[in-house]
Amino acid sequence: MLYLIALVAFCAAPSLAAPLVATSPRADDVFSAATMSPAGLQFRELGISAGRWESLGGVLSSPPTAVSWGLNRIDVFSTGTDNALWHRWWDGSAWGGWESLGGALASPATAVSWGPNRLDVFARGIDGSLQHKWFDGSGWGGFESLGGVLGSDPAVASWGPNRLDIFAAGTDGSLQHKWFDGSGWGGWESLGGVLSSAPSVVSWGPNRLDIFVIGTDAALWHIWYGGGWGAWESLGGALASAPTAVSWGPNRLDVFAAGNDGGVQHKWFDGSQWGGFESLGGTLNSRPTAISWGINRVDVFAAGTDGACWHKGYDGTRWLDWESLGGTLTSLPVPNSWGPNRMDIFVVGTDGALWHNY
Repeated sequence: MLYLIALVAFCAAPSLAAPLVATSPRADDVFSAATMSPAGLQFRELGISAGRWESLGGVLSSPPTAVSWGLNRIDVFSTGTDNALWHRWWDGSAWGGWESLGGALASPATAVSWGPNRLDVFARGIDGSLQHKWFDGSGWGGFESLGGVLGSDPAVASWGPNRLDIFAAGTDGSLQHKWFDGSGWGGWESLGGVLSSAPSVVSWGPNRLDIFVIGTDAALWHIWYGGGWGAWESLGGALASAPTAVSWGPNRLDVFAAGNDGGVQHKWFDGSQWGGFESLGGTLNSRPTAISWGINRVDVFAAGTDGACWHKGYDGTRWLDWESLGGTLTSLPVPNSWGPNRMDIFVVGTDGALWHNY
């Protein structure tokens, strides 16, 4: 199974090669919405059993985030209309009820797990600081402020037990980084650059981290850590949304974003070099999201201009055709996987409830 992981910075990163001007990224990158209606998933070419949309209730004000720490375990978080963090979970046999975890949040939550019964959740507080809450297997710790003044939603990853790395755009547009090494939190450090999107972070192994952002030149920019910080590099492109990065194995990276033509743009690293941008088509109404549940397997999701959830998969040899999974979304779709051939999708409907399909 793929694990998304994060890294520590031991030295400051150089600035981007050219100055960029920061803009305020949107939390969900969804541009219109209508009423959610139940519809069956049709994974026609994948051999995955079809499911049906189900409402998991709630009154939500942000896109959800979903994380899994083991087989048949899913934890879903979202910000409520009261600005608190709300949580619901699947234990393998049934959904637990919604619980409020408190807090005063100004952004969607992002969550990560570095082991069984361990959950760490981060969000931007209403004061602009990074807020953190965790579950240690026996109970929830209280919210703690990790300081900072964030200019975007945070992105988080873990590359092993007791390791956490958080990234966000600062109010000056630079990439800001903070980490936990198992004994304490490091201070905030600037990795340079001036961002026009929230970052996306992924890791394919211990001590490896790749971060992607969009510059105001609409190009994809990349910085990485692998024992030391590399220099910022432009990967080109003409992009219209924040990026989404995923990895299905060592030295493999796939990055997706909406293009200026409204379709999905894809760029990949195969361990020796970057491929050129390719258009995967589609007509998007949100930035794409992506997930991998095994080697050579990537699945991409987005809201379409018809408001439905759309899906495109790579099966190891080819990209499958776009297919509509139905529904009409008010948030971008959020995929999760707890094992091979298993995908769960979460969205918010216009009733403010969480909707689920699998």
